[in-house]
Amino acid sequence: AVGTTYHCKVFKAPSEYKTKRHGIANKILIDSNNAPLIHHLLLYECDPSAVFDDSHLPDDVCDQIANQLKLCLSNIATGWAIGGDYVKTRIRISLSFC
Repeated sequence: AVGTTYHCKVFKAPSEYKTKRHGIANKILIDSNNAPLIHHLLLYECDPSAVFDDSHLPDDVCDQIANQLKLCLSNIATGWAIGGDYVKTRIRISLSFC
């Protein structure tokens, strides 16, 4: 039997903007070689108190780095599943980049 692997990776949001920006849409880009392996993706927003070493951001099987991600698992920013494409959000729930 083939098991399911959940992979987690932390990305830093852009921080060099001089004025506040809002992400109002997204499109998931998946390499065609990986498409058969991916069922869904979730993007979480970390709590502002979460601190990471920018030169070594967590990137591993989720169970292996669960303790590092505790402050990043309560706020789902967006998601994607097979069959999904371009996602446009309502302005009230846009992603904010300061």
